[in-house]
Amino acid sequence: TNKSLGPLSERGKITVKYRLRFLASGAYSLKCIFHITGAELVFGKEMAVYLVDRLQSLDYIPRGYQHTFLIRSPAKSVPSLYNCLTDERNATKEFDTLEASYKPLHQLFHLILEESGSVPVLIDADDLLQNPDAIIRQYCRRTGLTFHKEMLEWDSGAVPDKTHWHRWPGWYDTLLKSSGFKKQEEIGHTMVKELPQDIQKCIETNMPYYEHLLKFRLMPEVNDV
Repeated sequence: TNKSLGPLSERGKITVKYRLRFLASGAYSLKCIFHITGAELVFGKEMAVYLVDRLQSLDYIPRGYQHTFLIRSPAKSVPSLYNCLTDERNATKEFDTLEASYKPLHQLFHLILEESGSVPVLIDADDLLQNPDAIIRQYCRRTGLTFHKEMLEWDSGAVPDKTHWHRWPGWYDTLLKSSGFKKQEEIGHTMVKELPQDIQKCIETNMPYYEHLLKFRLMPEVNDV
């Protein structure tokens, strides 16, 4: 049993099945299952939108973990989500403004801040892309992880038998072709003015939440730049 596993260690087992069921608006059921064998670290990724209307307390938040945040400008994330959801290769053809909402993320961040008494680690995607080495080093310092250069690069292509990305055309195309972080100017973006009015409105609505969270973002130390 490893104490760093938080609530997982309470099971007193080396191999654990840990099930979380979150219900958002009474309709969405999310089940995260971790199979852990002698693990020293559990790294999970989720989206705050799945906890809509359940962010008044920590009742639905896993205990014993460090909660860190990754944000991206709505001017980039919303068009990207719109393109994915309306990709003709996918069954989904409608854009859900709730899925693009930054309000639950803003609520979750401040819930963790208030309950923990310290500012959660938050990374802005632009900073990460522009200076991945410095940002990842600082992230590791803040979370107690050991930095390795291997965190900055990887083999392109899907990991065999480890992902289901092929089921979602358009969502991970750029990632699968990548072997490391690319600077922002190397990545193309949909022009906001070319998007439908409701999508532009969605960006406008979310921008204040993003700009507020941006004040808390992780900054690289001078020696890392």
